[in-house]
Parts: sequence; C-alpha cells; structure tokens
Amino acid sequence: MKKREKRTVKKNNKGFSFIELLLAIVILALVAAPIFRVFITTSQINNNSKQLMAATDAATVTMEYISACKFSGTDGVEAIFTNTSGIQTRIPALNFTCHSQLSSSSAASYSAFVSHAEGGGMAVAPGDQYVFFIKPAGTNSLGLALFNVPSNGYKFDMIVWFEPRGNTSDKYYTYDVTIDVYEDKEVQVTASDGSVSTQYRNFGTKLISINGAVENQ
Repeated sequence: MKKREKRTVKKNNKGFSFIELLLAIVILALVAAPIFRVFITTSQINNNSKQLMAATDAATVTMEYISACKFSGTDGVEAIFTNTSGIQTRIPALNFTCHSQLSSSSAASYSAFVSHAEGGGMAVAPGDQYVFFIKPAGTNSLGLALFNVPSNGYKFDMIVWFEPRGNTSDKYYTYDVTIDVYEDKEVQVTASDGSVSTQYRNFGTKLISINGAVENQ
C-alpha cells in the first residue's frame, strides 16, 4: 500500500518592502491632493458666499430703515446719526452707542470720504462700535463711517453717504443714498514705547455697494 505523499504549501508571509510602502504613500498623496484642494476651495467659496449674503443683509436693512424715515427733523436719520450726546440707532442690525465727528475740512466729498476711510483716516479699538460722521462745510451732504457692523455672525465696516439731489432751497428735495460695505480689517499698531495693540483702522475689501434715496421732509 502506497503512502500518501504529503504536499506542503509554502506560505508567503513576506510583507511590503520600504520602497513599496513609500511608493504607495506617494500615489495616495498624488490622488488625495486634488481632492483636498477641491474641498478647501469649496469651503472658501461657501464662506465667501455667506459673508457676501451677510454684507448684503446689513446694507439692505440699513437702506430699508433710512428709506422709511425722513432725512431731517427730530426723528430723521441726520439727527440720529449725528446726535452729539451719544448715538443709539433703531436699525435692527445695528446698535451703535458712540461716535466721533471728523473735521469739516477733510473728506468733503464722497470720493474723498471713501479714500479717507480706506486709507486709515479713522481708527477704533476692537469690539467698539463707532460712527464717524462729517457734514462738509457749505454743503448739505452727510457722510458716515460705521465700524464693527454685526450681521449673521460676521462684522463689517460701512460707509453711508447722503448727497442732495435737486434744488436744495426747496425743503422737499431728496437725498441720494450710497451704502458701501467692507470687510472688517484688523491692524497691529506699535506705540512709541514698543507696545503693540490691535485696532480697526483701514477698511478691508469692499464687498457690496447699493444705492437708494430718502426724502428731506
């Protein structure tokens, strides 16, 4: 009787070599990198869209409030925004409690006012809400620079400019209103003693600009 032959199967327990492992990692990185870039880009686009929507909401709410009021008078937007005893707006998205007035010799037009604000002509401490305003000498215009405007989890800087349209000798003339919304921008300021503090000085990137009108009376 023949004995059964035992067949032995040699198992290959050999693992990956360092070169193979390194090659696998390189291939994985090449495949994953574009996916991560798409993910990061999509996230940035979504955040930018949300920020733009928040900026649009802030501008729209402000314009709706202004358009529903008169410019002059005790309850007019001029009196509310330039109240020297302290300012408290009734715009739902805004809640400013302090302000400063610019010299009437500076930023006497819309373009000059924008340039003045964007160039660092106004500065406030982080977290404070300020309204800088100017009533250019010899004109009926009014410029406002609003800092730290909250809207949907974001904060913005804002310029509101009132420019009279028509015959200003008639008390019923209209003001054209321009609202520009900017990114809130922090800057590091170094004092003479070497100490460094954070301020909101220069306006950031302009996000949106809208136009409207308000009656004088």
